[in-house]
Amino acid sequence: MKYFITLFVCFSIIYISTLKAQDSTLTSMRRLSLSQQHYENGITYFNQRSYKKAIGEFEISLSLNASDHLTYYFNGLSYERLGMLTKALLNYTLSISIQPDFTEALFNRAIINYKLKKYEIALEDFGKLLTLPAGETQAIYFRGIKFGENDDDPGFNEVISMSDKDADLYNYMGLCYYQMGKHNLSKIQYAKALKLNPIDDNIWVNAGLTYIAAGDLDSAGILFEKSLTINPYNSVAQLNLSLCNSESSSEQIQQLDRLIHKHREFPLAYAQRAYQYYMAGNYDLAISDYDTAIMLDPDNTSYILERGMLWVKNNGIDKAINDFNRVLNLDKNNDQAWYNLANAYFLNNDYETSIEFYSQAVYLNPSKADLYYNRALAYFYIKELEKACKDMKYAQQLGNSNTEQFIANHCR
Repeated sequence: MKYFITLFVCFSIIYISTLKAQDSTLTSMRRLSLSQQHYENGITYFNQRSYKKAIGEFEISLSLNASDHLTYYFNGLSYERLGMLTKALLNYTLSISIQPDFTEALFNRAIINYKLKKYEIALEDFGKLLTLPAGETQAIYFRGIKFGENDDDPGFNEVISMSDKDADLYNYMGLCYYQMGKHNLSKIQYAKALKLNPIDDNIWVNAGLTYIAAGDLDSAGILFEKSLTINPYNSVAQLNLSLCNSESSSEQIQQLDRLIHKHREFPLAYAQRAYQYYMAGNYDLAISDYDTAIMLDPDNTSYILERGMLWVKNNGIDKAINDFNRVLNLDKNNDQAWYNLANAYFLNNDYETSIEFYSQAVYLNPSKADLYYNRALAYFYIKELEKACKDMKYAQQLGNSNTEQFIANHCR
């Protein structure tokens, strides 16, 4: 038996050595042929949604021919479908480095940078795409979820050719500026998008959201109403239109009840009803609606954070701490979660732990006056007066108006 194993190992070594010798003498024509074969295998696996196998084939293809932009592109698509955005981004960038005007790779790279909250970088690619001719392309891309009759289906349900892209590019640029808080620039992009495609109800909705963020509820309401004339089932427009009306909390809750009855799998509606319950002082029902919203959208940090803040108000500090930690597990750089976690420990009289978490929030958001104010109080309770006064004075410089009495009484 040992002899057989020895023979097998020796044979394997000789065989592998032979393969290496053969590979090293492959002609360039043969390498290109093998690369094409592995590329085609990868496409087959990709079409079967076997993305890991597809990546294996694409990367063998690239090891034989590292200058094919399409192989990098489909390798990037495969990584993107697996949720590995950083690797997808690298492959799209390599594809573009070989063919700079490759519109499909430029678009996908822009979308990934948008998802990664790299809005300025995304804007560069969206802007470049607007300067390129449509060209001949077979590519299609997802517009995004269209809320309406099929809200129970979480998938994308509309695609559009890159040859008809400009309205959607302006729409995405509007989204980038919206996320950056540059509402005037966002409005300009949406106006361009709607001029090119006035029958897309989702663009009207996105424009309306920007007007809400800018505090112009009347204009936002008009935009949501326009969206509903195009698609009466657009539940995002229905929901946000209710925000623009000056009705009481009870009236808005009734509207949201009707909306939820028609769209039971719509987490945003539950979250908005939770807010209205909160405004009405009904914390138990508010928490219950956040429970449902989070069940439907478990990685939505806003819903989890808001539920945690409600638990604080509803005497559930331990549950609040669990929610804030859950947010940080999803997004370790969420300064609001660090701030609220610190507040929760402060309320539990654990001042040293609260100082640690306030400090992390300060690191992430050094211009927020309340962070320094609250940390100053925590320092005061553990009798570190010098640090307390330093933070309190800095909070005052940043505009906190509650600092004067503390400084007058305790700081020289």
